Amino acid sequence: MKDQQWPTSRDGEAIAVLRGLILDAAATAGSGHSGTALALTPLMHVLFTRFLAHDPADPDLESRDRFVLSVGHAGLALHALLYLRGIGVGLDDLRTYRRRGSKVPGHPESWMTEGVEVTTGPLGQGVANAVGIAVARRIAAARDGVDPERVFVVCSDGDLMEGVALESVALAGHLGLSNLVAVHDDNRVTVDGPVELSRSEDTADLFRAFGWRVVRASSAEEVPALESALAQACQPDDRPTLVQLPSVIGWPCAEIAGTSDAHDAIVDSNLVASTKKALGLEGRAPFHVPADLADAYRRFVSVPPRRTASAERASSQRRAPVPPLWAAGEQLSTTLAAMSAARSASESMPLLRGSADLSGDFKVAGDVAQSRRTPEGTFIHFGVREHAMAGIMNGVAADGAFTPVCSTFLAFSDYMRPAVRLAAMSGLRSIYLWSHDSLAVGEDGPTHQPVEQLPSLRATPGLTTYRPADANEASRLLHLALDRPGPAAFVLTRQKLPVLAGTDRAPVERGAYVIEGDDAAVLDLIATGSEVALCIDAARLLEARGIPVRVISMPSWELFEEQDAGYWNSIIRSGVPRLAVEAAAAQGWERYASAAIGVSWYGRSMPGPDLMREAGFSPEAVAERASDLLSEWRGAGGARRNSEGHRGSGA
Repeated sequence: MKDQQWPTSRDGEAIAVLRGLILDAAATAGSGHSGTALALTPLMHVLFTRFLAHDPADPDLESRDRFVLSVGHAGLALHALLYLRGIGVGLDDLRTYRRRGSKVPGHPESWMTEGVEVTTGPLGQGVANAVGIAVARRIAAARDGVDPERVFVVCSDGDLMEGVALESVALAGHLGLSNLVAVHDDNRVTVDGPVELSRSEDTADLFRAFGWRVVRASSAEEVPALESALAQACQPDDRPTLVQLPSVIGWPCAEIAGTSDAHDAIVDSNLVASTKKALGLEGRAPFHVPADLADAYRRFVSVPPRRTASAERASSQRRAPVPPLWAAGEQLSTTLAAMSAARSASESMPLLRGSADLSGDFKVAGDVAQSRRTPEGTFIHFGVREHAMAGIMNGVAADGAFTPVCSTFLAFSDYMRPAVRLAAMSGLRSIYLWSHDSLAVGEDGPTHQPVEQLPSLRATPGLTTYRPADANEASRLLHLALDRPGPAAFVLTRQKLPVLAGTDRAPVERGAYVIEGDDAAVLDLIATGSEVALCIDAARLLEARGIPVRVISMPSWELFEEQDAGYWNSIIRSGVPRLAVEAAAAQGWERYASAAIGVSWYGRSMPGPDLMREAGFSPEAVAERASDLLSEWRGAGGARRNSEGHRGSGA
């Protein structure tokens, strides 16, 4: 039988035992982080036993409150609590902290450990994730007619120095996320030393200016003080709440507490022994947990979830409908096509769309809540906050009720890369629509003309990158991405492109296909995006010279690499020269092509069509380079064929 609440008479013992587990895990590993985890243990204990609505028997219950540990180097405090609550972590995992196969890695990882909502590590990202989860909970609650679940996030001075956190905090205040509670671990120390070396702003005033309510706890050690501060934070308000927690890093290891030395693992046996003595754990074996204490932790019922069972709604994604298509010869940008497809999909799928000041035709009337205090629409204006947008959308994806789709310029994807990397690492279905994809941006100049971004995205494990050739490829691939796991990067044009014949039914899901020509061709042109139509024009120039050509559209390397060897080799033929054409840095094309026309310099401010021609992206220039390549190939007797142009059956 479950107890109705935690036995408060055991608070002191529980906190001491949790701290003992933290000390033992770090000392056994000989690395890691002890100090912040030790300092935050009382807060975490009080939060999990009094305020966080959750059910250890059903850790994925939709109506649970969410907890995000943005200060990821305090992960041992969370992992120890999960062990005592019986969620996802065993005692052997704590014993093998930071070792292969352990569910207790160096920083919290959502794919590794049940009960970890999001993967944190890079400071600031967890704050953004928490804002995203709070947004998703608010919208889901409005949809279901219930109160939103609370989202608690613990952050550090380091988090609040990162721009992504402050961008997110500002938006949370603007949206009035009243279900969000952030706890600032105000320990006044960074790795370099006292926080005053690099930070002097008043955190309370800063958050108030951002539209937050601020509560200050009188102690980070006393349970009544922690209860009082968290109770105030959970009182109804139309603002998010910051709780300032005046902690001492490394406490109760008196020898190094309050110093930057406490940041790392406490491995010295004398320090561990003296700290355990201070905790009343002297003489106990490492990783000792009284059986009745563990039983008490797992027996009590947490604060009951606020939703009733009838209000629960499955968060599984419904399948995207048939994507919108266009007739051959129509002219429109792939950005507009992808945004139209996302808008269409949102009519039957739970999508949450947003833009960093590039909404255009991405939204429709009525799907944006105009009041800053009611973020219950299906579109978010992020403003000029690309970094926060990506981190917030990761939180939305992790929550699971909605699939996030967001947009900005490709050149500015670099602002988003830490969050994109975490999405790929975590397998989150975040969809990025990146417009203005090449030198064709034109007059805005090199600062807005992406060159190196495309190959760097393709180099990201777990990220599927798409560069569609026309509106139909863009629309069909967007709907495909909505049905696939993991994040998707769409690299899209600002300029209008012609809709090409056959793309409404071509096998775009295979990542590459022959769009024109046949196997009688003596030369293959391989292209993506706007350069596919260019290659079709170049092929006709070559055919007029008596050179039969095949044109291959390759919108996604990742999809193509999923194909079997037979299909792969039918596209990448080893017996003919292959010229890749793409208005970006050419790294990686050696996998598929004998030669490539790419960009190895930053652009310049001039009309886009003129700049593209100057860079060699014209039918005439491509035809000339292809003709030269064919001559070189024939002159070498075909010896230039690459072994890389063939994938055997074992690939």
